[in-house]
Amino acid sequence: MLPGRRARPGHVGQWVPIGMYSSLFQYIRLLCGLNLRKVRVKTNGPAERLSGLARLASCSSLRHLDLLPDMRHERSAQPTEVTDAISSYICSAPRDLEFLSVRALNPSALQFLAGLPHLQSLAVYELSVDPFPEDYATASSFPDIHSFTLRPSLPLATRFMAAVRESPLRVLSITTAQDMPTKLEASVFISLLQHHISLTSFTFNATNYGSDRVAYVLTMEDLRPLLSLSHLELLHFSTLYGVSFDDKFGTVMSLAWPNISTLRISAKWGKNSEDEVLVPTTDFLVSLARNCPHLKDLTVDLDASGVTSRFVVPPGVRQTSLTSANFGDTRINTPMKWQDCCLRSFLHSRRSKPRVAPRDVGKRRRIRS
Repeated sequence: MLPGRRARPGHVGQWVPIGMYSSLFQYIRLLCGLNLRKVRVKTNGPAERLSGLARLASCSSLRHLDLLPDMRHERSAQPTEVTDAISSYICSAPRDLEFLSVRALNPSALQFLAGLPHLQSLAVYELSVDPFPEDYATASSFPDIHSFTLRPSLPLATRFMAAVRESPLRVLSITTAQDMPTKLEASVFISLLQHHISLTSFTFNATNYGSDRVAYVLTMEDLRPLLSLSHLELLHFSTLYGVSFDDKFGTVMSLAWPNISTLRISAKWGKNSEDEVLVPTTDFLVSLARNCPHLKDLTVDLDASGVTSRFVVPPGVRQTSLTSANFGDTRINTPMKWQDCCLRSFLHSRRSKPRVAPRDVGKRRRIRS
């Protein structure tokens, strides 16, 4: 990385990258000028080298701060002394900070951030501590937050989200750091999202596998709280074994999310053919085409065994913006028929044909238990 550069008038929105191992790192405040707004520091290395961050404490113009290591050289958890050094600086950071990305923080730093009046985006990629004990007042936590990117255990994510239920959240990305969460843990967490009706983007990735966990498939009832998110534009929902739902629930989903542009519901290992698992049919495609005119990207498991070359789309189906589709567990051996079905369902007048990529055509995967 560059050791540093002066922020020029008219370019105050430019990132200033700083290398910890540069001999100039200790002079970071002098190098960056008076109108500094954005800083990115690669935090690889010993904690003592982070002392230069303290020199940014007086930089009242700072709004964006990226304190992430170069993960190509980091395979283990962030050392405690590095977390404490970064957290110590965060507790003295300008109160007008708006965007922050870090690998890990201690509870004191998270509580400080919760009180910042203008913080809009927070990314913590190793959330392993509960910043909000039961006796901590959370009524005004994160009053202006719009985006959370977190990698916690699911029980910890549940406690975190319960504490910030009054925040005006729009974007939420959760990647579980634990082995496969239990079905109850997943259900409880999803149920909390009905309190965040302002969400426009939700990413949920729970695909870590632990041999001591019991395999399960999420059900329609587990997903039902998401139906209250009427402003949803993006949904990435990825688990080990996917979700069981039928065409009727699929229609309800399409009606609940009229603005959806990206819909991805996927399973890392597929569903268990020995369990009673519901899979929507091409009627779900018709519902999406009729009710979701902004849909561009679709990934879902479908039962297309009823597809024929004479497939006719019912009247009332609108054109959509679909450009990419990825279908798994289709239970057919004729991808061309499947593509024909997709093209007939999602008509195009100004766009090229969508990319249709059937996954596991004609195959079923078994749950590993």
